[in-house]
Amino acid sequence: MLLLLCKVYLARYIFEYILEKLISSKKERFKNYKFYKNYNNYKMETTTIAINTRVKEEMQQFGNKGESYSEIILKLIKSAKERQLHDILMDERGFVPIEEALKEAEKRWPK
Repeated sequence: MLLLLCKVYLARYIFEYILEKLISSKKERFKNYKFYKNYNNYKMETTTIAINTRVKEEMQQFGNKGESYSEIILKLIKSAKERQLHDILMDERGFVPIEEALKEAEKRWPK
């Protein structure tokens, strides 16, 4: 149980660190724009992607009223990245139990 809690706290710390880095880099990129939320009002490079109507309808279920498809896709990408990070951190292959790690640390760095 303690190992699981340590992994959860570590995962949360790493996720928050990564998220902060992503947010700060985006803020730096858009610092000259007065209203970041209304970025569609600015001339930004866009592209067109083709999806079938079934995918479009399913994608709309993830969005809120007034959200652009770009915002929905970014939200889905963020969720997928969080899931990947979770899967990596919760993978128990090759892990060392916390008790064993503490004993090893005490051997290496005695008080």
